Amino acid sequence: MKPFNKNGGPIFAEVSAGQAQTGSYDLKLWEADKNVIVKRWEGDFLNPDDDKYKLPGTNEENNKRRVQAVVVIALLAPIDRYSATLTITQDGNELDKVTIANQTNDPSVILNLYTTLEQA
Repeated sequence: MKPFNKNGGPIFAEVSAGQAQTGSYDLKLWEADKNVIVKRWEGDFLNPDDDKYKLPGTNEENNKRRVQAVVVIALLAPIDRYSATLTITQDGNELDKVTIANQTNDPSVILNLYTTLEQA
């Protein structure tokens, strides 16, 4: 994770899936060092234009907060490969990109993508 600029623009989190797979996700912003969810979003991969979210609060408030995406992907035969990515950006710059990619014969997979926000 590259550190974010506390005086920069807002921080965004985006969830995406590869290999043209169908699926959904639960995206959570966790409070720093607490078992408290600051904000929660749910979505699917039907329209990639609505899978990017501005994190609430000031940048300084987001320091040490954790971003988690739990992704469920349904694998439709004959496709057996999958991938999901959680991307964190600020001012158009990529701060972090967490990707899980693999291959399976199972009909679905559940992935946990996770990062911690760090202030410069």
